[in-house]
Amino acid sequence: MLFINRAIASLKYHRRNSIVVVSGMVVFMIVALALQMLHQIETSISINFMQNIKMFPQSVQTALKYTIDALQQSHIDMLGLYEHYIQYTYLGFFLFLVVVHLFSLHARQSELKAYTATDKSVSWISLQLFTEYFLLFLLAYVIVFGLGIILTFVGINWLRDLNQQLFAYQFPNILKTVVKTADDNRFISNLFHQQFTYFNWDELLAGNTVYINRISIFTNGIRENFFSFFALVILAIIGSSWVGIHWWRFRLSRKQ
Repeated sequence: MLFINRAIASLKYHRRNSIVVVSGMVVFMIVALALQMLHQIETSISINFMQNIKMFPQSVQTALKYTIDALQQSHIDMLGLYEHYIQYTYLGFFLFLVVVHLFSLHARQSELKAYTATDKSVSWISLQLFTEYFLLFLLAYVIVFGLGIILTFVGINWLRDLNQQLFAYQFPNILKTVVKTADDNRFISNLFHQQFTYFNWDELLAGNTVYINRISIFTNGIRENFFSFFALVILAIIGSSWVGIHWWRFRLSRKQ
């Protein structure tokens, strides 16, 4: 309890740094949450695409083999793209915390001297500093939780449209070139003209008929957000505190 009380007092004293940290956390976490939701939407569309393809007779699947393979690979590439973006967001968040915390340590030398004068170990100081950032993380998570609800239940259609735009942007020619000949175009036109499916060719490509479970998307994304970013806070703050305080004590001993 003493750790928490001391951390709250420190956060109030270093109000500007606290605002910067919370703001940065919220930005990185909401970006990651949006990317995780986009990944889940694209996963649903990809699965639905293959399920719909299976509705066609085997002869039709054979005739459209190259088109189906190309589009399936495109969906796989999109999922990989989102995964890379999420990893970049995690890396950016980690570096942000390390840089901000090291600057904060430089500005808090008087506090470090006070801790040293009372024979506090590096581990003890690191844990105290981590408690401060943990409280800031909880505050940022509450904000992101609220923004996530708005994003899920108000902006899900926007995310869906964004996914389709990114798909078309990432693969600008895929919708035009997967069907290469006039015979292929005529075959597809005749196929859907028979109207034995509840979707047409454009809906098959765009995934407009896919049902998106908003509750599942939100709960999965917000849960992954918490554990992933919490782990990064532990690594960034405790790690940079340990290194930063040892370096500060080393420089202090050299001056003496």
